[in-house]
Formats: sequence, structure tokens, C-alpha cells
Amino acid sequence: MTTLDRLDIYHKARATCAVAYVLAGELRDRDLKDQIRRAATSVVLNIAEGRGRGSDLDFARCLAIARGSNTELTAQLTIAGDIGLLPRGRVMVLVADIDRVGRMISGLIKRLRG
Repeated sequence: MTTLDRLDIYHKARATCAVAYVLAGELRDRDLKDQIRRAATSVVLNIAEGRGRGSDLDFARCLAIARGSNTELTAQLTIAGDIGLLPRGRVMVLVADIDRVGRMISGLIKRLRG
């Protein structure tokens, strides 16, 4: 088991990414589908990159980038729900999970910088 596998935030972000990726697959708009998938994977990949950097400061920087991608993902999905491209109910459930990931990221950033 790697140190990355020990991070709850990594597992929650991966699970959320998988749901977003599948939901985005329902979109006919290829550009929005790609944007959602890139933002969702960016959250996970920035957590992984930061963990591998070796210092708390570098990890916190990568987590800040992950948090930005997480917020971007919320906006993209909300827009897709607002304009009827995705079912609003499913979007709102996923956005709640994305919000939890964002709070986890913020909490870890505070601990690393504290």
C-alpha cells in the first residue's frame, strides 16, 4: 500500500471522479463532456501529484489546484443541469459529493500550512 492509498481524500475524490465521468458520458455536447471529465480527473491527479512531491508546502500547493478544479467541476455540472443537458437531481447529488471533497481538501490544506 502506498502513502497515497492511505489518504481518505484520494479515495473520495476517485469515487466522485468516476461518477462525474460516467454522468458526463450522457452528454451530447462533446466540449462540455470533455471539460467535465478533465476537471474531475484533475482533482484526483493533483492530489496524487502533491502527495508525491515530498513536502507539505508542495502538497498544499497541489491541493489548492485540486480545489480549483473541484470548484470548476461544480460549475460545469450545475450549468449542464440548469440548461437541461443532465438530470438536475443526479447533478445535485454529485455536487453534494464534490462539495464534501472540497471541504476535505480545504481541511487538509489548513493542516499542512498550520
